[in-house]
Amino acid sequence: RLLLWEEYRRENPDGYGKSQFFFHLKQNIVAQKQVAVLRNTYKPGEILMIDFAGDKLAYINTDTGERVHVEVFVGTMPFSDFTFATAVPTQQVEDFAYALRMCLESLGGVPRVVIPDNLKSAVITASRWTPKLNKTLVDMGNHYGFITLPARVGKPKDKAPVESDVNRVYQRVYAKLRNRVFYSLFELNH
Repeated sequence: RLLLWEEYRRENPDGYGKSQFFFHLKQNIVAQKQVAVLRNTYKPGEILMIDFAGDKLAYINTDTGERVHVEVFVGTMPFSDFTFATAVPTQQVEDFAYALRMCLESLGGVPRVVIPDNLKSAVITASRWTPKLNKTLVDMGNHYGFITLPARVGKPKDKAPVESDVNRVYQRVYAKLRNRVFYSLFELNH
């Protein structure tokens, strides 16, 4: 909100003050929201929900001058709302496993349950009762001691906290980086 207001004031020096701008912005957001009906309760450290953001970030390859688009992995602990995000080259198994490992290292521990979306790097065959998991994810679960319960197909409410945090990453990270140019994946993640 503050970033939007600062940009608004640069373009409209005599426009709304901060409190009036925030009031009108909130009214606009409230008008667009749907009413929530149920509330899930979570236990501390029990669940990690993971997803990839739909929009991609990019950096410039210094050797070719080409713009390289990268995927953004987002993980959240729903009880504490701890959110982790990192950019990786693709959603392929190796990059997915790397991002999940970085997320677990950032947490400083391992949750009991990991709830991924039904991306091919995690779930080979989606099924409500017996999903077939990717061997790499099963091996990671055995090594780190977590179980994987994929979200049901077409049921984003199964992992609503991470969907909400993806939107928060858009607002707090993408918005601030939108006018910056990066020259490596490392620089972008930093």
